Amino acid sequence: MNGQKNLRCNGCGKTIRRENGIYQEGFFEGRQEWGYFSGKDGERHVFLSLRKML
Repeated sequence: MNGQKNLRCNGCGKTIRRENGIYQEGFFEGRQEWGYFSGKDGERHVFLSLRKML
């Protein structure tokens, strides 16, 4: 999470608040680092989804 204070759900756009270093809602973080021959060589994609959106 790279030290960010608040995050945003990619599904609904709601802010995921963090207080005293603790996120106030459950969420899923997906990461993909694309390799060679993928058409997206070296790109990194990250998305967050609130638990209720799953």
